[in-house]
Parts: sequence; C-alpha cells; structure tokens
Amino acid sequence: MISIREIASVLNPARKGRRFLAIYRFFCDESYDSDPNAANTITAATAGPHIPASYVVAGFFAEEAVWAEIEQRWSEENRRAGVTRYHATYVNSRTGEFEGWGKDQQDAYSKNLLKILRDQNKKLYAIACGLLARDYEEVISAEGREKFGAPYVVCFKTVIGMIAQELEIRNFEPDDKFAVVFDHGDHDVETVDAFLRMKYHPDYRFGHRLASCTPGDWKEYIQLQAADLIAYETFKMLHGFNKTGTLKARKSLESMFQDNGFMSYYLDRETLAGC
Repeated sequence: MISIREIASVLNPARKGRRFLAIYRFFCDESYDSDPNAANTITAATAGPHIPASYVVAGFFAEEAVWAEIEQRWSEENRRAGVTRYHATYVNSRTGEFEGWGKDQQDAYSKNLLKILRDQNKKLYAIACGLLARDYEEVISAEGREKFGAPYVVCFKTVIGMIAQELEIRNFEPDDKFAVVFDHGDHDVETVDAFLRMKYHPDYRFGHRLASCTPGDWKEYIQLQAADLIAYETFKMLHGFNKTGTLKARKSLESMFQDNGFMSYYLDRETLAGC
C-alpha cells in the first residue's frame, strides 16, 4: 500500500530547501441518531425508512507529525484499557467491548483519550458541519436534494470547503494541500465523487487545495477513532439543540475548547434556503 506521504510527494515534489507539501490530513466521521426500529422486530415494510433528525460530519485536521503522536498514544491507551478500539456509542452506553465497565472506568478511559487530543493544542483543529434532516427535506426540493446529495454528502462537502478556504486565506503556502480520510460507509462512491468534482471544477477557486480522498476503517487508521469522538460529541450538541432549542456542549467537548482549534457550521433553514 502506498502511504499518504508518498502520494503527497508525487502530487507536490518539494522544492530544494522546502519541506514536502500536502502533509496535512483531515480524518472525519459521521454521526446521527440511530434507527429506533433497528433493535426490535418491526419489519421495514411496517416501520418505513428511518430518517435521522440530526446529522453531523466532523473530524480533525493536523500535520503528519501530530497525527503520528496521536496514533501512538491512542493505541497505547486502547491496550492499557484492554479494548480493540474507541467506539463513541459503545463507550457512552457501556455496551459491546465496554459492557460491564463501571462509570469510573469509563470516565478514566475517555479522559485519557481527551488528554491526547488536548495536548496537541492549536496544532489540532476540529471541523464540523451539521444539519437537521427535516429542514433539509422541507427547504430543499427533490431536484435540489438529488443535486446536492444525501445529508452526509452535504455536510462533507461543507467541511471540505471550509478547510480549503482556510488554507487559502490563512498562513499556508500557496501550494499546500490536504488529504482526506473518511470512515467507510454507505456513501463511499458518492463522497469520493463529490470531492473530485470540487477539486477539478473549473469555477471552484479552492480546488487546488484538495489532494486526495480515501475511505478507510478504524483498523487501518487509528486516527478515525478520534474522528468518531468529535463527530459523536458534535452530534450530541446539535441533537440536544434540536430537542431543547439550547445549544450546549457536553463537558467532554467543552473541555477541549480552551486547547484545540474549532471551526463549525450549522446548515439551518435560512442557510439552506439560500442554497
């Protein structure tokens, strides 16, 4: 398998005296409310299709060296805890590998992982986008939804655009790019296609910031476990807003605000109406 670094060196051979470019990577995941019928015997014909109320795509953006440190320390913490991986839903519900854990054990594990991320300070940036699926259905026509894609793809394209714009207007080199690794799922082909359309569209002025886009899983990319954490925490905040009208982060997410960089976007009804 060719590494991201090798691909980056081919895409952007470094000039003499310069570092290799395209060493930035964005690992992202999706999070949404699960199907309430999934665990019971109601048939699909009876229950109808499940449409999540809240939908989020979120992840972390950093340089290669930062990701290498996170990967090493994250793997060590999983070994210490005696689990194969971090899975936000299972950790928070203490199911799966985490069944039988006490609250103290759960909290210690989560705090240790959060510390790994917080220790990166502003070298690690969280980027997130969320929407309420009913808003998307009601505001955007069927033709528009076919054009824009599923809620996941809409959120994905938004975070990619946010990162590309930041590379253009902030203190980055003119030819710096970023590679994307997203958690493998139902929209792999559509996601890669959306990325490539952005990259090569002649009217998209930030397309030159996009390097590569690859689906992956937690076994191959430990970093996707960190993406799962931020996606879940961002989802919980948006889902809470959908239910109560109050936008409030859980303590685990709030603890990161003072240390790491954050950039988020909420596609509310007004924003969707302007699309």
